[in-house]
Amino acid sequence: MNLPKDKALINIVALVHDDADDFMGAQIDDFDRGTGVASLIVDLDEIEAEMNTRQEVYTDEAWGQVAVFREQWIDVISCTWNGYSIINFEDVCERLNNEV
Repeated sequence: MNLPKDKALINIVALVHDDADDFMGAQIDDFDRGTGVASLIVDLDEIEAEMNTRQEVYTDEAWGQVAVFREQWIDVISCTWNGYSIINFEDVCERLNNEV
């Protein structure tokens, strides 16, 4: 799904009514009644996230060629939307980090 740059698709556990088009102002993308997981499209600025980012840089050599690799790591401490814990917090925090 291609979302606008200012939106994110989050998964939360919530009770959503059958005929609802939105949940607390967020557009409902999907709802699984069996698990209670709702997929919502929300504004990025509505997400509260606390995370640490770090980048590791290392080199590797093969056949006389040196390559530089950069790996970015995100350590998520908390990620919520309107008090609901976000299940897919890794993807959401990565999107938040890339938008900064």
